[in-house]
Amino acid sequence: MSSSTLTLGNIVSNFFETYKARTPAKLKFIDLFLTTTFITGVLVFAYCCLAGTHPFSAFLAAFISTVGSFVLAASLRVQVNPSNHFRNISFERAFADFLILFSINVVSSTRGDNIRIQKKSNQIGIIGSGIGGASCAYYLKRALGEKVDITVFEKENIVGGRAHVVHVDDEPVEIGGSIIHPLNENMNRLVHQLDLQTYHPESNSSYAIFNGKEIIFKENEYLSIIDKFKLLYNYRLAPIKFQVQRDKIVQQFLTSYGFIEPFETIQEFFDRILLPNITKVTAKQFMVDESGIGKEFIEDILSAAIRVNYNQEYDKIAAFAAFIALVGAESNLYAVKGGNYLVAKGCLEKSKSKVIHSMVKSVTKIQDGEHQYKVKTSDQKEYDFDIVIIATPLELSKVDIIGVDGIDSIPKRQFKTVHTYLIAAKSLNPTYFGLPADSVPPEHILTSHNTSIPFYVASRNPRGMLKDGKILFKIFSHLDLDDKLFSQVFIDHKTHVQKNWKAYPVLSPENSFPPIKLDESGGLYYINGFEHAVSTMETETIASKNVAKLITKSLITISDFYLPLFKRMDNIVDDSAPDNLNRPSTTHGSSFPKDEL
Repeated sequence: MSSSTLTLGNIVSNFFETYKARTPAKLKFIDLFLTTTFITGVLVFAYCCLAGTHPFSAFLAAFISTVGSFVLAASLRVQVNPSNHFRNISFERAFADFLILFSINVVSSTRGDNIRIQKKSNQIGIIGSGIGGASCAYYLKRALGEKVDITVFEKENIVGGRAHVVHVDDEPVEIGGSIIHPLNENMNRLVHQLDLQTYHPESNSSYAIFNGKEIIFKENEYLSIIDKFKLLYNYRLAPIKFQVQRDKIVQQFLTSYGFIEPFETIQEFFDRILLPNITKVTAKQFMVDESGIGKEFIEDILSAAIRVNYNQEYDKIAAFAAFIALVGAESNLYAVKGGNYLVAKGCLEKSKSKVIHSMVKSVTKIQDGEHQYKVKTSDQKEYDFDIVIIATPLELSKVDIIGVDGIDSIPKRQFKTVHTYLIAAKSLNPTYFGLPADSVPPEHILTSHNTSIPFYVASRNPRGMLKDGKILFKIFSHLDLDDKLFSQVFIDHKTHVQKNWKAYPVLSPENSFPPIKLDESGGLYYINGFEHAVSTMETETIASKNVAKLITKSLITISDFYLPLFKRMDNIVDDSAPDNLNRPSTTHGSSFPKDEL
């Protein structure tokens, strides 16, 4: 036994002595590279066996790269070994060939198409078919094409989420997000790309503000300059101070459309637009205490827009949400004919998403297997996905997330219950609003900062005249209103629709936000965390596009390949921008707040 061992030891010793004495330094250097490459391949394979194959494409790319590098280096060694007599190939020529082929091997193993080609397509599940979820499906499909297969879950029998319509006289009536602002770049693009027809629902409407006793401000239907003089006369410099602050914040916000790289956290978004604390203070603190805007002007005039858009008071709501509500003071607001939910519907159709109308009960992380997550629906069906996107508020969805660390510590918001009524009537009752009985009341009456007023707005709905000759009005309230009040507010009324729903979060100041990526070690993303800062259709598309970018970047790790795909999300590569993307001035719009809900 000892003799055999000694003989084996002598063989090994003689081999290394001969190798050191007779092998040229160039071959030793190549042998060192071969050894390192071999060990790397073994470690990659061992990691795959111990830690799992996900993402399988990344493992396969790394392992194939090491095998390719080993084969190329071995071929180089054969060519430059003097004993093999490759007389027609110099060392320089052989090494140059090796460098070229080695570079191709490394690049081809890491470029986007090869990373994703290991699967026929990445299975992506999206929970929620509102503007956020639907637009995210659209952006992903535009960027990644057939490399993604998208399934969208929707608990209702119609897509669109809170961009919701009901039917009165067999015609659609907007009851959710009802208008689109000309500054909304993402929504403008989507409307253009989906070839949707639009209209201006409030172009010839008169507005007024009611303080609970009387009309304190009425918009001039013909000359807006008169309104500006009235505001300056009554509130001195407050309107000018407000406009300066509003324009500054709007311009800072508009810089976000120039972002190329996605933001990793919601706070990073506000840091980038140089408004890091705008969500951490109330509108009162920002406007009155910091900016010196007159309190009377805010409570009489500005509060009307904040109340109608978010049903919240200026001394409770965060400053950023308040300013977004007040941007509705611009003119040229528009909507989609047939309902804004058609934007979501069009996005899902364009993305070729499979829509499953079923409530999701749970998302479970899979420890071992080809996919990462298992989605279980209320009808006990299960679906496997590589990536899951939650595009509905966690506070409302009641989806159980299983096997993911830190879920219980995610910040939560309360949601505001909005009582929405669609009421047909001959007109608003002028005497209720302190006007003479024979006068013609404004069609849209908003309310000032007065919590005793039982509603936030009584306004003509864009649907307008019904078949029976009555006008359709809408009322938003925090209360469950009764027919007795409606008899006082309207003349000859009939209630067509009552809907009580959680329309948006209670947007109080926020110091921490939910994470965008809920599973740091996987592919679980959350769009609606952005609603903790503000809740609009446009900001949902900003959040959804950001998630689409993060996913694209996770699948394609080289910027030269994923950056052009970011542009493809906006259709910049093969289509011209729509005309309405020319941003209007933020200083020459109507002086009056419009209803954005």
